[in-house]
Amino acid sequence: MKYGDVMVLLANRHSDDVFVPECKDGPSYGRNHVRMDAWAMAKSYSRFRPTGYEIKMSRSDFLRDGKYPLYLPYCNSLWFVAPHGIIDPRELPEEVGLLQISKKGARLFTKKKAPIRTIDPPVALYEYLLISRTRIKDENAEMKERQITEREADLDAYLRGEKELKDVGFGLGDKVWRDVKDLTCRAELAEQNAGRDQEIRERLIELGFDPNRNVQTWTLDRELRQRGLIEADTTKTALRGLIIQLERSLAHLEKQTERKSSD
Repeated sequence: MKYGDVMVLLANRHSDDVFVPECKDGPSYGRNHVRMDAWAMAKSYSRFRPTGYEIKMSRSDFLRDGKYPLYLPYCNSLWFVAPHGIIDPRELPEEVGLLQISKKGARLFTKKKAPIRTIDPPVALYEYLLISRTRIKDENAEMKERQITEREADLDAYLRGEKELKDVGFGLGDKVWRDVKDLTCRAELAEQNAGRDQEIRERLIELGFDPNRNVQTWTLDRELRQRGLIEADTTKTALRGLIIQLERSLAHLEKQTERKSSD
């Protein structure tokens, strides 16, 4: 039986409660703090009575322990937890109880009941729990997670043929319908483009060109002009526009260079 095994038994004992292993009354830095092996609290306003635990796996560990009185202000009941034969219940003070581990290590038995004491609210310990050990639930995130889980279940049923598209939820159904419609439009557009490409291919063949030959644009333009299919002025106009654009770019570059030189 190991320390971790005992902690599992305590965690199972408080499966419906707030259970905090290695619980302290504040951060580790700054000063020495009280540290209980475990601290538990029922999720109930009517039974708001924190419980503290100190685990002892050997007789020598128990005999050396003199810190337990420091734990009393942080719990309404304090228990020692130990294997059989480690602690005699008569050795314990009145305010501390004893849970004994069964010989097979599967259960905890009450050998001495810990009395319930009245304490002041342990504010320092609560601060430690809130700042260092608590994760606040995000209700919006949980709601989204539930929605995703429900949609996954609906979609799985739809894929198995157990539900129709209209029954898998408005949001999911609308999304699937939009995606299908978009894919249909893309397919129709691709089919139209393929038809136009085929028309261009057939027209080039009629004009005496081989559409399978890799021809550069300027070569094709020259051949078209030589065959009289386009006017020479068309190419001249394009070249003239390109020259004008280059001249503007050069002028802009010169201005930037002059500005950097002056700086």
